[in-house]
Amino acid sequence: MNYQNYTTEDFVLDKAFRSWVEKTDNESNLFWHRFLENHPEKLDDIKKAKAIIQQMSFQHYRLSAEEVSTVWRNIQKNKEVPDALYERNKLMPLHPNFVAEQPQKSALPAFFRQRKMLFRIAASIVGFILVASLMLWWMQQGGEQVYTTAYGETSTVQLPDGSVATLNANSTLKIPGSWQGRQAREVWLEGEAFFQVEKTSKEDNLTKKLPYKFIVHSREVAVEVLGTRFNVNTRREKVQVVLNSGKVSVKWNENELMMQPGDLVEVHHRKGQVIQKLVQPELYSSWKDGRLLCNATPIGELARTIEERFGYQVVLLDSGLSDIRVSGTIPMDHIETFNLVLSKLIQGQVKKQGEIVYISR
Repeated sequence: MNYQNYTTEDFVLDKAFRSWVEKTDNESNLFWHRFLENHPEKLDDIKKAKAIIQQMSFQHYRLSAEEVSTVWRNIQKNKEVPDALYERNKLMPLHPNFVAEQPQKSALPAFFRQRKMLFRIAASIVGFILVASLMLWWMQQGGEQVYTTAYGETSTVQLPDGSVATLNANSTLKIPGSWQGRQAREVWLEGEAFFQVEKTSKEDNLTKKLPYKFIVHSREVAVEVLGTRFNVNTRREKVQVVLNSGKVSVKWNENELMMQPGDLVEVHHRKGQVIQKLVQPELYSSWKDGRLLCNATPIGELARTIEERFGYQVVLLDSGLSDIRVSGTIPMDHIETFNLVLSKLIQGQVKKQGEIVYISR
């Protein structure tokens, strides 16, 4: 595909591109990340196309058996031609020895042929009304909204209540089409995001326009807030929550833990382990401003950041390099800039060759 010549409309119409936006995976993320590296001039077109496709996301609706029966009864009511007349014109099943004959004119009188046509029209109208009703239902529900980011990309999403979610690279955020009448404002996160949650008014809560609670679902963990700023990271087989301001309740299984500003909580499902400690919150959320703040950060941790942010495999060439600690600020806009600054901080070499980044001292 000559994607470098694509316009916004071309991207929207491209099946592979739509598949990536609607159901992201590591392979497609890596492909589009490489494409944007080689063709940064296409970033605006891709962002516009993604926004259009995300607005077009559709919730599938399956008719119940009762609804199917109701539609069929309505069709049957409009069928006034006796069944015996249709028996003459039934299509016979094909047989290996079947020999085609010349088509014969319909044996139905003109009156009944007219009735048959009316039946078909009536059935079409019923079908159209059904589809239109489903479309109206979907429009009222608003449809599920899905937001995704590729490797090397961050995105800021304005939520319906005025809250803001900033997605880190290779992340997905899902929100329902409408929160009206629900028990809570719920979102579902895969990857990493920073949330700035707006409090809803008591009037909104009483009229059911907007629920008071805001809940972020990540794997088996639910982060419940009222109005606050916090970071959620679901990578590396754990859910990590860092609270910048406000109050947060972290719930998993039948456990609950209240957090205060400056707290870090990690829930490790497989290990059955929970870690809580005091940290500097800005160290965990600086990525949203396009930079990484390092304060005695191990190189092994920075290697995982390269893999998660940019999608490259990292190889440490020297033994013991993983535990060496680094302090400073590293820009996160491009992998080349990141590698260059990191090489200065460790006084070593950070080189990208193909799909691999090699680090040595």
